[in-house]
Amino acid sequence: MALKRKTEQVLFPTKWTENIWLLGIQEFPYYFVSGTDCSVIIEGGVSGAVPKVIKHMAETNVKAPLKHLIITHTHTDHITGLMKLKKLMPEVFLTASKESADVLLKEKVVSHFVFEDLVYCDFLVKEGLADEVPEMLPLDPVKIDSIVRHGDVIDLGGIELEFIEAPGHAPGNMVILVKPDNVMLISDTAGYAEAKDDVLPLFFHDFNASIETLEMLKSYKPEHIGLGHNLRIDGAGECIQFLDFSKKMFFEMKDEIVTKVNGGCTNKEIEDEFSKRITGYGLFSHFGDEVLKGFVSIITKRAFGE
Repeated sequence: MALKRKTEQVLFPTKWTENIWLLGIQEFPYYFVSGTDCSVIIEGGVSGAVPKVIKHMAETNVKAPLKHLIITHTHTDHITGLMKLKKLMPEVFLTASKESADVLLKEKVVSHFVFEDLVYCDFLVKEGLADEVPEMLPLDPVKIDSIVRHGDVIDLGGIELEFIEAPGHAPGNMVILVKPDNVMLISDTAGYAEAKDDVLPLFFHDFNASIETLEMLKSYKPEHIGLGHNLRIDGAGECIQFLDFSKKMFFEMKDEIVTKVNGGCTNKEIEDEFSKRITGYGLFSHFGDEVLKGFVSIITKRAFGE
């Protein structure tokens, strides 16, 4: 069955703002940011998108050398593409928060990423978004070359990247503010969205922290927002509206789960109902029931503050 998209399809590579190109594929966008001195890639998709990323980089005609591959957080669909690029370009710095760096030193976790990457890549091939499932990535721990912390700035030459600690979705989650474009790259911080009015909350790590982060991001007054999948938001008012809408969706999901559990629904009933809903979102449609129920189980625990 073909992937059902709620977002208008954009052909990559495409220039989004004065200093940012979109590479890869819409479901797994790689943000290619360039200054006069160097360039970076932010977001890591999955390894099956890397051949398109390399091809698209050449098509942009950006001359500034690639210096950093920047990890927003350590979930498979945001890390394995960068792991592949690092293997192909060992001279480029792999950059992440200290928490993300610690996660990537755990061989068991990296093995999970590698095997899940194959599932994603198989999905891309079936959808015609990749030509073939790539060679499996190494199972070895991944060493981060450059650690970034809240408030750190990387100067690309006329373009600055400010790193913002954004807890809630994952340990060590980072949002990157690109200045002077005033672009905020938020990955999955505001959930998974296929349209501005259709957000799937993903408070996998901490619900309250997610809400505080969404409110905090508004204080930066972004003029553009780039998500980890599918969607970009343009316009200062639209960005604030989207963050508010996402926060509303987070509260609605949490309140619904709590109400159902307090009303006598079993964990199995909650998992069955919400996992069926999640399959309506393109990238989640290829996961098996047990994986989706695992997602719901985590979100249920976070709804109760566990």
